[in-house]
Amino acid sequence: MVLGDREVLYRLNLRARLPFRILDFIGEIPAGDRHELYTSVQTVDWEDRLPPDLTLAVRATGKSLALNHTHFTALQVKNGIVAWQEGHWGRRSAVNTEDPDVQIEVYIEGETATLWRDSSGSSLHRRGYRPAVGVAPLKESLASALLMLAQWEGQTAFCDPLCGSGTLLLEAAAIAINQAPGLYRDRFGFFTWPDFDRELWQRLRQAALQQQKSRLDIPIVGSDGDEEAIARASHNAHQSGLAHLVRFSLREIQDLVAPAPQGILMCNPPYGLRLGGDRDLGEFYRELGKVLKQQFGGWTAYILSGNKIMGTTLGLKSCQRWPVWNGTLPCQLLKYELF
Repeated sequence: MVLGDREVLYRLNLRARLPFRILDFIGEIPAGDRHELYTSVQTVDWEDRLPPDLTLAVRATGKSLALNHTHFTALQVKNGIVAWQEGHWGRRSAVNTEDPDVQIEVYIEGETATLWRDSSGSSLHRRGYRPAVGVAPLKESLASALLMLAQWEGQTAFCDPLCGSGTLLLEAAAIAINQAPGLYRDRFGFFTWPDFDRELWQRLRQAALQQQKSRLDIPIVGSDGDEEAIARASHNAHQSGLAHLVRFSLREIQDLVAPAPQGILMCNPPYGLRLGGDRDLGEFYRELGKVLKQQFGGWTAYILSGNKIMGTTLGLKSCQRWPVWNGTLPCQLLKYELF
């Protein structure tokens, strides 16, 4: 838990690259059973948090022996909140599970419930620049996490030879110029809170715009053998305001050439058993390993692998590896020093 004021909450939503949501702590209440949870919710002062003209949704996680169904737990919390509202104002919030003005999160552990407000709204991995995606796109937050593991700071050339919709490249460029990841989102959860300080938010957003660089002295390049993927990546680059910093080209793996004597190469190869038509994935990995050895001497490569075939067919020995979850799929980020 991070302690801070409203400005800290806004800054985290604007600048944090890895979290999915930033929650605002309300309090802990007794929750030994459904009756205690219902009455305990009504001991919270909801006046400044949830006036009845705002819509409401409740999401529950965690379980106990007495509260072992998350939907029922959420319903009890909602009922307690609207009972408080009706006793205080004589009216209550409407429920909107799709797009509420105030999203309440409740976590059950033992005989205690912890209450939060979701300040983010939709998941923070959705930066707002990527309407065009391909099959199984890499989440923006995961791309940033991989770049942090590679200690990427924008000081050397960067290449993704399997760029897909361009997520790794755009996150790399955003980090390099210090672009706040929340700049292109059109909405956060706290926008509809009663205590939303629009002037403070605009001031923080303007400061973020002024603190980012306008240019880079290093190449950030991506390629893909799929023409539609390049079109999606280019579209996303324009949406993010990063198109002038990233170069895309339609290119097959065997035609790759390093854009600089040294740099970082990072990619997320396909995991399936086949690669388009009758082409074998093992053959593709062998081609990739061959090109890395022949064209990228002096570079450091990071490859996200969700397929054990790659380890035996790439023809390279990793010097470091990290366990990574790509959604529900266990993967490894493999590091290779290329000579």
